[in-house]
Amino acid sequence: MPKEKTALTLIGLEVDRESGSPLYQQLYEQLRRVILEGRLIPGQRLPPTRELAEHLKLSRSTVLLAFEHLAAEGYAEGKTGAGTFVSEKIPEYMPLVRVYIFLPPRSRPGTGICALPASGN
Repeated sequence: MPKEKTALTLIGLEVDRESGSPLYQQLYEQLRRVILEGRLIPGQRLPPTRELAEHLKLSRSTVLLAFEHLAAEGYAEGKTGAGTFVSEKIPEYMPLVRVYIFLPPRSRPGTGICALPASGN
């Protein structure tokens, strides 16, 4: 019987060795992204760590670390003897929110003190 294609052939992962970002972090972020985009669906088996390590020319420990981060954040779950799967309940995507603080026009730079207009009440 032919071997079933794994998710590896479907998701197109790659790492940038010239990047300042650790390889496990790059892999974790890419896997997380494909899960959130729905290219890997809940219950789907992730590629075996050995196969993924070989494909990306990484050490298996690098791949295991990325998988551990996915599991710790609830995106993946390991099943003894069966592999690692996308979690049935994927955490909600929480994008980074940038907060900007606008000072009133009469603020005094460098003092941290704002001269607020006097209220007429």
